[in-house]
Amino acid sequence: MKTLYVYGTVYNNRDIIEKSISSLYPLTKQFKLYFSIIDNFSSDGTYQWLISNSNKYKNMTFNIKQVKCNRGKGRSLALNQILKVANPNSFTFYIDFDTIYLPRYLDYIIDFVSHKYRNKIGIGHLSLVKYNYKVGWKSLNYGEDVERTAHFRLDGYKIDMIRHEDYSFAINQDRGNSAKEREAHYDKGLRYYIRIFFNAVDMERGWAFPNFHEFYNVSKIKSKSRYIIFMLAYLVANIEGIYRYSKKENNWDFFRRQ
Repeated sequence: MKTLYVYGTVYNNRDIIEKSISSLYPLTKQFKLYFSIIDNFSSDGTYQWLISNSNKYKNMTFNIKQVKCNRGKGRSLALNQILKVANPNSFTFYIDFDTIYLPRYLDYIIDFVSHKYRNKIGIGHLSLVKYNYKVGWKSLNYGEDVERTAHFRLDGYKIDMIRHEDYSFAINQDRGNSAKEREAHYDKGLRYYIRIFFNAVDMERGWAFPNFHEFYNVSKIKSKSRYIIFMLAYLVANIEGIYRYSKKENNWDFFRRQ
């Protein structure tokens, strides 16, 4: 039985992580699943649950570590664990542990792997392990997936344009479907607003909007205070460095134009 290598980072997902992992269990009828998970020092019992239940699932193996990190850094560390042990011609992909994966998405994975697509990057960066050696994750908490997808595109890989919605790639409804609703789960009060600000910084760094006007247009709410916040985020992003893969368009538009 072939092994699929699954990786991701987790923080305070105790209320949903069991459902998330269990939603992938039907894949074990055809594959063994190897999970590489980085826990960002969860305070709600997530890490303890993972350790206690790591032997619960048949044909699932877990490699769990605790490291202080953001999303991009956590995924990088989790992927690096896979690169050390996996056959280069095996398949790997990342998941979000606050997400329940539904049957049509699992069918997508099975179809992708069975066709042994070459030089192609699927949903969740589903691809051959060897394609992941040179294209790593940047240390970003937001926009990290867009940045990495554009990087794959720059290196000549074909990006699967099938949208998540087409395969019922479902976000846990208890936390809402918007980024704002999901982020509210992780921090409250002032810490939440600080998190949102630096997410905006990382969005510009990862999406690489070619100018401030395009970056500010992302905001659904337009106001003087929102303008100032976006301007500050834009300036900070430019100081920290932007991962730009096209001179004329943002990274999202770049990898979708192929």
